Amino acid sequence: MDICDGAGSCQHPSTGSCMIDGVTFAGGASNRDNVCLVCNGQANSFGWSYQVVDFSCKSDGLDCTNDVCDGVGVCNHNLTVGCLINGKCVSDGAFDPENDCMVCAPGTSIESYSVRLNGSSCGSDGMDCTSDVCQKGVCEHNVSGGCMIDSICFAAGEVNLLNNCLACLPLMARDVWSPVAEGMPCTDDNDAETLDICDKDSTCLHIKGDI
Repeated sequence: MDICDGAGSCQHPSTGSCMIDGVTFAGGASNRDNVCLVCNGQANSFGWSYQVVDFSCKSDGLDCTNDVCDGVGVCNHNLTVGCLINGKCVSDGAFDPENDCMVCAPGTSIESYSVRLNGSSCGSDGMDCTSDVCQKGVCEHNVSGGCMIDSICFAAGEVNLLNNCLACLPLMARDVWSPVAEGMPCTDDNDAETLDICDKDSTCLHIKGDI
């Protein structure tokens, strides 16, 4: 077949083939640099045509994407499962390794971790008196039973071993010792003639008097 190329030259491509930049390509041959461009002499004998939609193209090396032509000459890498975060495939439901209150939730976002529901369990701080739950994307360890004083758990009502006029009273405070009621018994001084009671300043008094 002898045809003019529109630039003043007579070209002689075979039927279905293409003459592109002085090189003859067989019909169906792909562009070596971009397989989403193809020789289709029936559509264009002197240039590349677009490959059909969903034709396989160069892989991006990720298992979670489908590498196909988009029909206009571009190789797309469409996510097929889970999330694609910072260039890595993440399974649906997988937690952020740096924050287990964030999760891959494709229904919310496929490009970043999503905030887990408030109240979801998260990594324990190893303390029996705290609840380890997510709140607005952060794992919080709030005291849920008794008290935590100086990073130690105490049961409700447990007294301070150094001063039993102080005790863990969660209704008053969970992070410090609270004063017991004035007049409560305190450490016996082993004197039968004294009354051992706490005063309003959380001091154990040993009062002489009629017992």
